[in-house]
Amino acid sequence: MGSSGGGVAAAITKIEEQVVAGAPVAQIDFLAIPQTFRNLLLIARLNGDGVNAVVRAQFNADAAANYDTLSYAALAAGGLVGALLAADTSLFAGDANGGAGSDPQSFGYAELWIPSYAHAAMRKTAMARGARNDTPTATQRVSYAQGTWRGEVPITQIRLFLDAGNIEAESVATLYGFA
Repeated sequence: MGSSGGGVAAAITKIEEQVVAGAPVAQIDFLAIPQTFRNLLLIARLNGDGVNAVVRAQFNADAAANYDTLSYAALAAGGLVGALLAADTSLFAGDANGGAGSDPQSFGYAELWIPSYAHAAMRKTAMARGARNDTPTATQRVSYAQGTWRGEVPITQIRLFLDAGNIEAESVATLYGFA
């Protein structure tokens, strides 16, 4: 919606797309993010080279305990699992299928919305959702999270990585900017 409330769609611009080719990688980095947009959207489909994994994000190479995340996941095997991670070293950003024993045709999904990423005088809040589909096993899940980075500077870099293992070939991450 436009600022006038008249139902005008905001223009979305692809900033960068990264495709993992060849050997698995430890992370995907988006560097020198332009400060010309109001919001960022990162969408990724990922497979890991080990067990099923959680996709994590860090901003501006900050690996200190400056992230807080509230997340929950609905599991195919039944139940709802929630977690509050205060003073963590990264944010929840989605899910990745594991390479060993998972369905090779299924990738995990990560989506991270970051409003007001270029604002200098406020902490950054992000919303994430993820999913993984290990057909036909019972490890399917859908995840949602809200997180805060305590940095009060514009986001100029985003790093994606897995909490276990590396990111496999054919994984793709795309960063978009929009007004």
